[in-house]
Amino acid sequence: MELRINEILSIEKTSNFDLEEYRTILCSSKYGLWKWDILSSKIYFSRECFELLGYSENNIYNSLTQLIHKDDIKEFFATINNNIKDKIDIFDFECRLIRYDGNCIWSFIEAKFFYNKYGKITKMLGSITDITHRKTWEKKLYSIAYYDNLTKLPNSNMLQSDLEKLCSGDIVFSTICMNIDDFKTINNTLGHDVGDKYLEKISKLLKNFCSDNCSVYRQSGDEFVFLLKGVDKIELIEHFVDLVQKTLTSNTFQINDNQLGITTTIGVSIFPKHSTLPYELLRFSSNAMYFAKNFAKSTYIIYSHNISLKALEKSKFENNLRLALINNEFQVYYQPQVNIKTGKLIGMEALLRWIKPDGTKIMPSEFIPIAEDIGLILPLGEFVLRQACRQTKFWHAKYSYPLKISVNISEKQLENKNFIDIVSNVLTETEFNPKYLELEITESTAIKDINNIVILLNKLKDINVKIALDDFGTGYSSLSYLKELPLNTIKIDKSFIDNIEYDKKKKAIMKSVAILSHDIDLNIICEGVETENQLEFLKSINCDEVQGYYFGKPLSVEDFETNFLIQGY
Repeated sequence: MELRINEILSIEKTSNFDLEEYRTILCSSKYGLWKWDILSSKIYFSRECFELLGYSENNIYNSLTQLIHKDDIKEFFATINNNIKDKIDIFDFECRLIRYDGNCIWSFIEAKFFYNKYGKITKMLGSITDITHRKTWEKKLYSIAYYDNLTKLPNSNMLQSDLEKLCSGDIVFSTICMNIDDFKTINNTLGHDVGDKYLEKISKLLKNFCSDNCSVYRQSGDEFVFLLKGVDKIELIEHFVDLVQKTLTSNTFQINDNQLGITTTIGVSIFPKHSTLPYELLRFSSNAMYFAKNFAKSTYIIYSHNISLKALEKSKFENNLRLALINNEFQVYYQPQVNIKTGKLIGMEALLRWIKPDGTKIMPSEFIPIAEDIGLILPLGEFVLRQACRQTKFWHAKYSYPLKISVNISEKQLENKNFIDIVSNVLTETEFNPKYLELEITESTAIKDINNIVILLNKLKDINVKIALDDFGTGYSSLSYLKELPLNTIKIDKSFIDNIEYDKKKKAIMKSVAILSHDIDLNIICEGVETENQLEFLKSINCDEVQGYYFGKPLSVEDFETNFLIQGY
């Protein structure tokens, strides 16, 4: 008959403990020894065991089940019975024991079975070691590995582990990927400390959705993921997503002097409908989320095959973009800039073009946003700057004419802590005189973090580089920024020039901008000039420079030289 250990076991005094028997144990411990007489259902503790647990022989619990933490009792007896069943003589296990002061210690218990001549177990001998310190560190390391330090939510490692477990089972579930809209703007304009507090407060709201069937994780940065177990019906998913978005939208946070609202964009994938693989479910929900962002923020989309095709096309495009940089498929084109009074060429704007081996041209509007998303904008920006300085230096020497060169600088380039060094190195490498270099930054970029931008632009002016504010008229258009920023030029956007000859309001505004700009010693250049009427109006308000199709489209090095330099300025 198989022996089962499951009865209440009484604890006896150390006077009944035979230390000589313990020498037969293969592994011993100095912290505490015990003997379990199975025939009498009594357990005997050594003096060290009592000291370890803070008891005396007179105040110890009457039974072992009172000494073991209630959550560990079932596993304790299951471990012993399984080892008996499998005929394993020497084994170990871990459980929590309750001390006299009410606290628990984690204990590492080693044990050995002893048999009589008939093959029946008569007793167990073993040791107890306090491993609470080790368990505490394990818990800390586990927390570091599987929980986000800022929000205290489970992190991407835990998400991956839980996804793998769910995908190995039969329970349907939904993977819901959520992105906080415009979080980058908060970080850039208000600082990362405000951004961190913002994420902490959002995370507290998200924890309210946690239950036995719903878990929430901080995937990375401003992205969170819900795993909604037992739910695969579209109407139930939509109800949950609506509830999440409405809950977040209805809250505002006061952080320092800033009142911040919340909107989110969400993508959903479903197991096993869309995939049975963890990485695909994450990718599909993320693809759906970013697909939703292309249409409108504060919305959601459930994954479909069409989204997969769009994502595949985007992935191929990104890969081709990376290869294009490696294979030197990018060229710098140049568009002439003309002095409005003399009509003479005074400089050009450097504009990037992607020209494939078959001659196909891809315009910047198609690839620049993607280059920014995948981090290629930094090497591309440096490439344009270097090529433009090198080519202009060559034309200076060849034609003895001091043309200036304007180069667009992206927001990500300005955020690069090495940007000033990069500009300085390019100027040194190309031996280009910085007084002929004008860097163009957009109005929206300039005002996002105006204090830091002012510092950065002053550093550029210190090395004699000129600064132009591009796209003026498309963003905030606050004239107060013109006196705060260390500018040389403001560049009026093409959208402001279109049909200006027929628009009285545009004319009045342009006149005011021209007067104010000249009063504070700013140069004005208008882009997008396409007609003689536009040109004549700009002359009448004393605009300084113009560029546009009226004078010439962006041209390759060879065509620009042929059309504007060889034939004269």
